[in-house]
Amino acid sequence: MKIYNLKGRTNSQRFYYALGYSIFVGIASAIIMGMITSITSLRFSIGYLVIGGVVAKTCLNVGGGIGKKYSYLAAAVTIGSILLSELCQLFGVSILFQPQNWLSSIQVLFQYYEASSFRMILPIFFMIWGVYIAYSSSNIENM
Repeated sequence: MKIYNLKGRTNSQRFYYALGYSIFVGIASAIIMGMITSITSLRFSIGYLVIGGVVAKTCLNVGGGIGKKYSYLAAAVTIGSILLSELCQLFGVSILFQPQNWLSSIQVLFQYYEASSFRMILPIFFMIWGVYIAYSSSNIENM
C-alpha cells in the first residue's frame, strides 16, 4: 500500500496543493498539445486521454485522492485543459496573453464545433473519455 500523506498535511491542505499542481500540469499539458497540434496541423485525439491521465495522476499523488472532491477537481481541470488546448490549436499560444479575447475565442471555438459537427464526433468522444479517465483515476476509492 502506498502512503500518500508523508508530509503530515491536513485534508484541506492536500486539496489546495492538488488544486495548484493539477492546474499547473493541466495548463502545461494543454499548451504542449496545442502547440504540437498547431505545428503539425493534425489532431491527436489520444492526447485528450493523456491530459486526463496526467491530471488524474497529479491529483492522486499530490492530494492523496481521498474523497470525491479530487475526482471533481480532476474532471474540471481536464475540461479546462482540453478547452485551452483547442484554443491554442486554433489561435496559437498567443491567445493566452490576450485576456480581452478569451470570451470571443471560446465563442468562435464552439461555432467551429457546430459548423464541423460530423468531423468532430470522434474528437468529442475522446474529450469525454479523457474527462472520464480523469474522474475515475484521481480518487483512491475508485482504484
